[in-house]
Amino acid sequence: MEIGTSQTHRHATSLLLDKAKPATRLVGDRLFVLDKREVPEEIQQLAENATVKAMDRARREHP
Repeated sequence: MEIGTSQTHRHATSLLLDKAKPATRLVGDRLFVLDKREVPEEIQQLAENATVKAMDRARREHP
């Protein structure tokens, strides 16, 4: 079956848009979000630093 040009274009566009959307998954009472979009280096570094600080604090409070 041959797909028409407009159908192909719509399909390709939807695939591109789907990649830009974060995926969510509810596991028990927790919501996990996977977002594969690129972020600026500064924001990525801030997030990494905040994660490290939170992990260190959790380990100190709950050895």
